[in-house]
Amino acid sequence: MSFEDLTIVNIDGRRGDLLGAQFALSHSAAQLPGSRAVLFSPERPPQLLAGITHVPIQNLGYLDYGLFILYALYRLVSTAFVLIVQDDGWVLDGRQWRDCYRDYDYIGAPTHFAKVTDAGGERFIDGYDDGWQALRDESSRRINVVMNGGFSLRSRRLLEAPTRLGLEFTLPPVSSLSTPPHAMQWQSNAHLEDVHLCLNFRPRLETSGIRFAPFAIAKQFAFEHLHPLLHDDVDLMQVFGHHSKLRKLKSLSPLTVQYQEGPKFLSRVFGEQRIAQVYRARGYRLELIGR
Repeated sequence: MSFEDLTIVNIDGRRGDLLGAQFALSHSAAQLPGSRAVLFSPERPPQLLAGITHVPIQNLGYLDYGLFILYALYRLVSTAFVLIVQDDGWVLDGRQWRDCYRDYDYIGAPTHFAKVTDAGGERFIDGYDDGWQALRDESSRRINVVMNGGFSLRSRRLLEAPTRLGLEFTLPPVSSLSTPPHAMQWQSNAHLEDVHLCLNFRPRLETSGIRFAPFAIAKQFAFEHLHPLLHDDVDLMQVFGHHSKLRKLKSLSPLTVQYQEGPKFLSRVFGEQRIAQVYRARGYRLELIGR
């Protein structure tokens, strides 16, 4: 397979080595021959790994990051597709790539957040709500699952669409501030760019011809956190990639996943032991932070 039509990108508004992001770029590009790896960050890292191109950008906060992807990234890439990776989301097995992924404009790991539309109107479901049963009865209901943007495949058509269609990014009022250093917080996920794409922008995008991957394709493309109703029929060894703030790529030699929590916490996360087995089967060392 050739991936000359694919640019693998990481966007990070911070300064420094950003080694985790570079590991994700390097490891993913090595499994997708012909692809190009690009790091967008405010300054060229002192240790830039071989094969990675650096493109300077301004400092970005989290909200700026989302706006950069929605309205600016298309101006800086020329390939037909972009794969977004992060230090907590990368290609697990390039051999699991499916050519049908190119049939869609957006694919990401299914999250546990979705909008259900049925005879009673619209409602949102999150976590382990029984509303996920709607996926098994699509004739009478429609469910739009938010697909995670942290590890996602996007066509150039999708990247251009928010600007071309004049789609406006709107925010609800800030609900609270964190403890010092103060940061804005929202009760909802409306400030996240992948939520905007998959819920707020989606009707206009689909009307213009943009295609979002169906749920069955998305869960084979990548996983975030497992769910008893969403992943009961998925062979994780056949999944292309993953994303989760719980897991970071710490090293390429040896391949190492660093969990950001301890074993007690992880034992309470549904399906995480199953995911850990996948890493071990693929030759990763596992590190845990905390008890």
